[in-house]
Amino acid sequence: MRFLKLMLVFIGMTSLSTPAKEIRVGTTNGQVVTIVEALRQAEPGDEIILSPGVYREAGIRWTRGGTADSPIVLRSDGNGPVVICGSVLVTDWVDIGNGIWKRADWKHDSQQLFVTGQPLQQIAARNPFTQQDAGDGNKCLLPQGRSVQDLVPNSFFYDVDTQTLFCRLVGSQNPNQLLVEASISNDVMDGNGQSHIVLKGLIFRHSNGTSTGQRSALLRVNGNHWRIEDCTFEQGDFSGIALAGEGHQIRQCRIQDNGCVGIDVNGGESDDRPPQQILLENLIVRNNNHRNFYSYWHAGGIKLIPNVRGVTIRGCDIRDNYGPGVWFDASGG
Repeated sequence: MRFLKLMLVFIGMTSLSTPAKEIRVGTTNGQVVTIVEALRQAEPGDEIILSPGVYREAGIRWTRGGTADSPIVLRSDGNGPVVICGSVLVTDWVDIGNGIWKRADWKHDSQQLFVTGQPLQQIAARNPFTQQDAGDGNKCLLPQGRSVQDLVPNSFFYDVDTQTLFCRLVGSQNPNQLLVEASISNDVMDGNGQSHIVLKGLIFRHSNGTSTGQRSALLRVNGNHWRIEDCTFEQGDFSGIALAGEGHQIRQCRIQDNGCVGIDVNGGESDDRPPQQILLENLIVRNNNHRNFYSYWHAGGIKLIPNVRGVTIRGCDIRDNYGPGVWFDASGG
């Protein structure tokens, strides 16, 4: 009788547990069609698997994290590039002469415009960083040019007053015949304070938070114990990754071609905080600050401020950044 009771208790306990599941996104016979919906469904231990493609989902926010034993995994299926970006396609350009094209009724103060994957020079930026003092009398971002009349080949201008986007390409090319993308999303993915999350084999591109004065990021991590492997973070308007919290591991990733800085690490307000135990290992960090933010303010490869403690940077290739490669600023060591 005692054995039977134990068996019934065991069966009852196991029937209450929920096995981990796979959530497939993006395939014709997949369970869901968007990353946002997959995140709503995911429970600790689940694995979200993305099919190859471009996912233009602005402002993705995690709504649940995993546990130490059962993290939530978001990864590619390994069959081709998976690109998650905060931009939209721009079509319906009108030729106004002299090699200049306009797109009327554009509601976004897009800080970046890309043609066939390459960024154009922004003319007459009007974001708050152009007015912010860097602390030594210089502006955080110095605008180039003043109006549409200053467009040069491979540049763009946004007229905030008329909500019109202008561009000029090399050789008077027609943008309607090319892939043109404009950034619109403040951040591409926000961890929203969640912890125990794994990202693998993903490409993040195109953010736009500087339009409202935000130090935006392609990925904002603000919980604990994230593991990020074999991912690419490129062409963000400010930073590739904004990192806060503890116990993170970022390995074998590429952080490149971002507007101001590759990785922002934040230690918080307490000057006696415990070590964060963050590992940055075997990363490629290159060609950041292509928008030419003032390099003595906040720019370059990796910026750690304030009160950052217990960060290990090992085996990384950090080069060709327009500013310091690694900058510990107001950090506790």
